[in-house]
Amino acid sequence: MYTYDEYNSMGEAEHAKGTFDGTTWTWISDENMGGQKMKVRFTVKQLSPTSYTFKFEMAPAGGRIRHRHGWQSNEVEVTRPSGAGFGGRLILISREETMPKFVIERELAGAGKLSPQELQGVAQNSCSILRDMGPEIQWVQSYVTDNKIYCIYIAPDEKTIREHASRGGFPANSVAQVRTMIDPTSSE
Repeated sequence: MYTYDEYNSMGEAEHAKGTFDGTTWTWISDENMGGQKMKVRFTVKQLSPTSYTFKFEMAPAGGRIRHRHGWQSNEVEVTRPSGAGFGGRLILISREETMPKFVIERELAGAGKLSPQELQGVAQNSCSILRDMGPEIQWVQSYVTDNKIYCIYIAPDEKTIREHASRGGFPANSVAQVRTMIDPTSSE
């Protein structure tokens, strides 16, 4: 049995237990995603010295991880060019579609002045609705500014995002699907 611990600059932590079987690593963890407890399985299989597949699967805690509608699954192949060391560029080839990610802009005058208790109430209301709607919609995180809240969600479509907002009485002034992500490593 192996353990994996990851910490990021936002104070978030991830802990997983892993096994190794010949050419395959399998990591299992329990995660809190948008207020929902989820079981996550991450599998890495070595195809050759320079090629790997990565598979990410998740399901509500207590449920079985398997491929079926409403469960997010993604598998990618990573190929390291011949002779490339760890500094070599990785090429990712998507095997399956993942559920889309959305950025929601919520105009809320005075949002930055909400007390921790008020923000907790908003979060509890959102999580209650998410539980009722099921695992196909997940709240990832939100950023509170002076007069707006920017939320990151995973959902099958914009309609599901707007249904969540309607049920919760939240504004959803703008809903935009994320097409790709970049970060400082994109410059390498």
